[in-house]
Order: sequence, then structure tokens, then C-alpha cells
Amino acid sequence: YKMVDGRELYDLQNDPGEQENIAQQHADILAELDQAYRQWWQGILPQQGFNILPVPVGYPQEPLVRIAPHLGSVKGGLKYYGFRGLQGETIGEHPRGMDGDWISNWRSVDDQIRWEIEVVEPGNYDVALQFRAKIADAGAVVRVNIGSKQLDIKVPVADLEVAHWKNTRWGTVYLEAGNYSLSVQALQVPGETVMDLGAILFTKVL
Repeated sequence: YKMVDGRELYDLQNDPGEQENIAQQHADILAELDQAYRQWWQGILPQQGFNILPVPVGYPQEPLVRIAPHLGSVKGGLKYYGFRGLQGETIGEHPRGMDGDWISNWRSVDDQIRWEIEVVEPGNYDVALQFRAKIADAGAVVRVNIGSKQLDIKVPVADLEVAHWKNTRWGTVYLEAGNYSLSVQALQVPGETVMDLGAILFTKVL
């Protein structure tokens, strides 16, 4: 059997193309596989010796670095989602990132995503966010924290198109070489949600 995102179950021996979701017919097997997966995931968390290394930025050979959500950690109500399955684009939810492609369910100023980064060369860095959001939720103010430095911007109305990812520049900061905590949070949430976040982009200004 193959489980997908704790919601789908396929009999690969008789259905290798994953055409028939048999989760309802075999809820006990689905629950058993889901529990086993989550126990495995808990077993490789940092307290068990598995640590996520800081993301390096600033190498001259690669001035643009795309920092994906699954390389960080979230708090609050944020959840990881991704495209999964053989039949079209299946959206699945992932515990603590795993291989999620973006984060969603951003509804509160208490929600935050955080990464550890390593700046390998000092200099000016352009910071941009890859995101999408609903027009009805326009006006959210989002802050990017890089150590003690902050970049605030109101999510541009022109970029609020559902299902279309946009890269929008948040600003430029000068950073010395060293390790930094990088985080993104909302300061104001006038609508139902803030946005879906696909990545944060660091570009060293040459």
C-alpha cells in the first residue's frame, strides 16, 4: 500500500497507476500508516540529533539564492502544502515542512516562518518574496527580519492574483559575514489571510 498525505491510500500491486483511492474502504490501514510515518518523523527531529544547517547566501558564483519554506520552521497556524500525486496536482499537507512547496493558512500576526542563514561574504543584499494572495485580502503588512534589521512592505495590490506566484522586492540590506536568523511575519492582517509564501529570494548586489 501507498499512503499520500494521510488522506489517500493506493494498492500499488493491483493499481500501480494510483487510479483508485481506497482510503475509505481501508481506514484502519490508512490510520496505521499515517501513525507510523508521524512517529518516524518525530524520531528525526533536532532533539534526536538531526539538525537543519543554515542556508548559505552570498557566494559570488551564485548571487541569487532561493530559500524554500521547507528549509525553515513555522509557528502559529501556518501549514506546509505541496503538489503531490500522479493524477494532476494534488495538494497535500506535510508535518514540519518535509517536502512542502509553500506555506499557507496565514491568518494571524502570531504566525511566523523562520530560517537560519549564513552570509558568506559581506555586502548589500536584495530581498524579495515569492507569494500569492487573494484580492479580497489586500493590505497586509509583512515584515522580513534579518537579525536586528527589518524590511516592512504592504503586499502590493497589483500582485494579488490567486494561483499566480509573484516575486516582489522587499528591499535591500547590508549584511556582514556571519549567521543570522531570518523570519517573515505579518504586522497587519486586514483580510482573512495574509498570503501563501513560496520562497524568500536573496540576491547579492555585485
